[in-house]
Amino acid sequence: MKDLVFVGKKSNTHRETLEMLKEMFEVDVIEPTAEALRARIQLSTPALILLTLGNDAVEDAKIMNILNMDFINIPVVTIGTEYETLPFNRYYETAQFEKITPPITRRVLLDTCCSMAGVEMDLFDDGSKKHILIVDDNALTLRNIKKMLNDQYSVAVAVSAVQALTSIGRKKPDLILLDYAMPVTDGKQMYQMLQADVELAKIPVVFLTSMADEKIVVELLSLKPAGYFLKPPKQKALLETIESII
Repeated sequence: MKDLVFVGKKSNTHRETLEMLKEMFEVDVIEPTAEALRARIQLSTPALILLTLGNDAVEDAKIMNILNMDFINIPVVTIGTEYETLPFNRYYETAQFEKITPPITRRVLLDTCCSMAGVEMDLFDDGSKKHILIVDDNALTLRNIKKMLNDQYSVAVAVSAVQALTSIGRKKPDLILLDYAMPVTDGKQMYQMLQADVELAKIPVVFLTSMADEKIVVELLSLKPAGYFLKPPKQKALLETIESII
């Protein structure tokens, strides 16, 4: 299990939330102060920070600021009302931050936290939905596309080819949405790895690319994928394409 730091008071209000989190994470609860959070991160870097807003406006602001300035690589999920999250709207425009507003359901809480922390979660998959794997090194892209597909498909995400292959080993997807340009092992290399395996070669792959350059498009089409989309894709067109393939 990955470590999650819960920044908030261990009260009756949060007891149910903590119990839900323990299904998927090792949870460490700390006081909602910037000083306590900085000291905890210096001990070890957690996979995710879950921050409850509304404790103290000044401390909330300090915590959000140091997370954005000093710990930009740690994903953060906040829990608070629309009023409590309003002062921090600029943070939610980045891939580092996501918010949950009450009422909090088990599905929303675990799905959001697992997605942000890169934890695979099959708690809500009854096997009736087709399974799609999204591979992209941009966390914001992963979150946005996952939201587009969640209602109709079982969705897993991966930020690298290595993580994607691990995910495929656990559960073979019915389709892969694959970023063409990724560091270390790019989309083309991962696609070629899949094609070299008799079983994995059968999985349809749709490339995602932010480059509309004709040379890039010709190059990726030469690989004969099931399709490609320029990022960011439109939900309707993406759903229609996926439906036509699987």
